[in-house]
Amino acid sequence: MVSSKRKGHRALMRRDLRSIFVGSLVGLSLVLPQIATAGDLGVGLRVVPNSSSGSQISGNTKLWFVVKQDDATTRELVLSGSNSMDQQVKLSLVKLQRIDGEPAISNDASEIAPWVEFSENNFILRKSQSKSITMKIAPPTNAKSGSYEAYLIVSASDAKAHKSSGQVTEAVIKNSARVAQPVFVGVGNYEDFIVNFEIADVDGIKTLQDKFIRVFLDNKGRTPISPSGLIQLKNMDFEQGTLGPYPFYSATISPKSNAYIDVQVPNTVNPGNWKVFVSASQGNVTETREFEKNLTFTNRFDFLGGAIRVLVVILGLLLAWWAYRTLRPRRGSDLSSNLISGRVHRRTNQMSEETRALIVELEAKAEAAERKAAELKKSAKKRTPAKRAAKKVAVKKVASTTKPIKKTTTRKALPKKKATKKVSKKGK
Repeated sequence: MVSSKRKGHRALMRRDLRSIFVGSLVGLSLVLPQIATAGDLGVGLRVVPNSSSGSQISGNTKLWFVVKQDDATTRELVLSGSNSMDQQVKLSLVKLQRIDGEPAISNDASEIAPWVEFSENNFILRKSQSKSITMKIAPPTNAKSGSYEAYLIVSASDAKAHKSSGQVTEAVIKNSARVAQPVFVGVGNYEDFIVNFEIADVDGIKTLQDKFIRVFLDNKGRTPISPSGLIQLKNMDFEQGTLGPYPFYSATISPKSNAYIDVQVPNTVNPGNWKVFVSASQGNVTETREFEKNLTFTNRFDFLGGAIRVLVVILGLLLAWWAYRTLRPRRGSDLSSNLISGRVHRRTNQMSEETRALIVELEAKAEAAERKAAELKKSAKKRTPAKRAAKKVAVKKVASTTKPIKKTTTRKALPKKKATKKVSKKGK
């Protein structure tokens, strides 16, 4: 009884300890701050256009600079914080490397990083706060004239995950959110980096549903461009008003390269002779050109849409093949086996003529040997009774000619007695 009571008491104590342990864990989880994940983080970056009247490439939301050695220029950035938490924000410049002509972000620091200063860096951005940062770039005297490309990286992490001791800030977790913005810096004389582009041509294209005017642009300068503009249309075959304007916006066009922009127009723009007026602006540089073109609106293959359609067709064929292999009736397998056996028979029927002739010859020889053996057996049976009759006749003839011979009885010779014995008897 005593031992059973002790066991029950110990079991109650273990259960109480477990409940206390679980309760303490729940309490700690409610009291201690939660560590944020990357999904809770977020920072926005906006580049303020330069309102200078002489600006050619900085009058937009791109981080493009043209600056001389021993000179400086600035751009204004606006950072906006997350709606859910405070964040630790850090700005840095890394290399921009091109792979097959496409820009890619490198983890290595950019060569122009020592030229760049920020009005504030490595700071806490409060929840739902916006902060204005000035980015200053000042190439040194020994900087080579030319074009430089980089990426501005804005990293945001949980402010509670950093502990500061004096001038050193140490991150406790690795979760962070990043925003990347391309940077172009032209170092040298301003005349070397004048915006220089041309509206090369226009054409009419048609997809499955829509019509577009394709505008071809040629960037002949040493600076990137991202022009925007308008197009207008006027039919030369019929008297009607001008259609448009239809706006367009271009992606970044690298120096010494060309690109095109597709501007959607109404489907009522039919093939024929048209006047096409195009206007494109980059900063304070504007280019205009008028074309007289016979627009045919030929069908152009939509690569992405075509690729998706081809992929869907391939997946459908694979699915049909899988269904045929898995859901077909069993007699189909019998048919396949019959086909295989038929192929085997065809292969056996395709034996060479020499092999067939050899088989026929061997079969004939075997039949001849069997016949010869049968004939020998029959001849042996016919010969054996004639010989036995001849022997019996000869025995009878000998018995009839000979006279009976009398039998003579012969006595056995007794052994002679030795002479020594007779002499011994006389002496007695």
